[in-house]
Amino acid sequence: MNHTSDSRETVHKNDPTTRLPASKRDREVLQQRAKALAGGDLPKQERAQGELFLLVRLGPREHYGIPYRFTDEIISPVGLAAVPCSPGFIAGVINRRGELLTVVELKHFFGQDHLEMGPQARIVVVHAGEITAGVLVDEVIGNDRYLAGQLTPPLNPNGGAGKGVVEGIHKGRIAILDLEPLFASQTLAVRHEKGK
Repeated sequence: MNHTSDSRETVHKNDPTTRLPASKRDREVLQQRAKALAGGDLPKQERAQGELFLLVRLGPREHYGIPYRFTDEIISPVGLAAVPCSPGFIAGVINRRGELLTVVELKHFFGQDHLEMGPQARIVVVHAGEITAGVLVDEVIGNDRYLAGQLTPPLNPNGGAGKGVVEGIHKGRIAILDLEPLFASQTLAVRHEKGK
């Protein structure tokens, strides 16, 4: 009995796709709770526990948090195809259950160099407003909670391509992302101009 339990725990720790609920209904419940928590609609005791986020790595050592209220699932980048003549922030497209999903290169917004994908790279499928997209990360590390009132301000909140995307800094080293300004940004608009 103990051996089986330990095996399941080991699989859970090593497989980043298990960090989000598997069923659509469970994901919807989690998203509703995350939104309620972010909006202050949960009881005081539950608000005190903080909001869940997915901890990811970009580049060699920078850590970012994607709040669960934005996340749908984690998928492998196998089959990610580059799109010719697309902006630098587009990593490519991938077939997600019969539909093409645009994948965004988050490193572009934080001034990081593009590196080849390693074996731990994953695509986190996220939604903000009416947009669903994938964000390419170098590793999914785990999950944690944060309290919005305890985040410290980002070092440069008003400058750079990532302007407005970082909600705050958790534990002095994890940038908690707010994806709504990113997906609402004109920076993400792909413009088609005549003669080009």
